[in-house]
Amino acid sequence: MKHDVVPVQIRGILPANSGCALFVGNDEKVFVINVEPQMGAVGCEPGDIFLLCTDGLIDGLFDQQLVELLRADGSSAQQLVDASIKNSGRDNTTALVVRVV
Repeated sequence: MKHDVVPVQIRGILPANSGCALFVGNDEKVFVINVEPQMGAVGCEPGDIFLLCTDGLIDGLFDQQLVELLRADGSSAQQLVDASIKNSGRDNTTALVVRVV
């Protein structure tokens, strides 16, 4: 993965070309790492489920818990986030669930 590291102040202006960025740092200084996302194609069929999430989600849930929550009828990304925060709550947690119909 190609990337550039750009130091910026928290309240500073991000580079105009930072379409996809990874933020690393603390309250005093943050580094913006501009990344080029890896893209590709994958086959899918009705019933398939895709989960896009931050590491905060898997910090609070084990693989089997994720599978059980995703397979439950009416489950949502919010339920995954809530369960992860309840179990760990140590990191920012974001999830997007895509169900193929």
